[in-house]
Amino acid sequence: MHICKKFGTEKRCSDTYTKLVATYRTPARFYHTFYGHIAFCIAELKDVPTRLINDRETVAMAIFMHDAFPQSGDEKRSATFATALCREMGMPDTFGEKVANLILSTTHNTCPADNDAKVIIDIDLTIFGQSTEIFDTYEKNIRKEYSHIPADIFARERAKILRRFLHRPFIFLTEYFREKYEKQAKSNLRRSIDHLT
Repeated sequence: MHICKKFGTEKRCSDTYTKLVATYRTPARFYHTFYGHIAFCIAELKDVPTRLINDRETVAMAIFMHDAFPQSGDEKRSATFATALCREMGMPDTFGEKVANLILSTTHNTCPADNDAKVIIDIDLTIFGQSTEIFDTYEKNIRKEYSHIPADIFARERAKILRRFLHRPFIFLTEYFREKYEKQAKSNLRRSIDHLT
């Protein structure tokens, strides 16, 4: 990654990358995998126009680390982990703090003013706007990740989460992602909610 060359920490970055990939290989991951969700998000980032992002390197690092601990409510744990990894790689503390703050924005509980936070939030949600087949596979994999939760409780809580996105004025915070995915995302969410209920 360019940021590693910038700070002259290529070897330390390589070691940390290995540790990060190992974290994404923990059992019971069916959607939040490194070569699945994370790779998909990085591919989305590459297409985002430069004018929409203030610090692409920080956003990329946050994407790599944002689902280190993917269970609902673990964004804080992922952010703390990311801060530690950035420090291990020899990045300035200010860089690690920015990465952590971007990860915390993926709780999807607020609408940040910061453009970079809006972009990472939208990228995290682009799965909603994929084809019916891809979205349905995503939903099945999410269910597998929460297989320890009884079916009736999962269906009720999952529908509640999806309704929260559907009832917002817009699912996506940036016009760029709205134009790409908003219509399909709404269709997918409505269909999934109908199925769950």
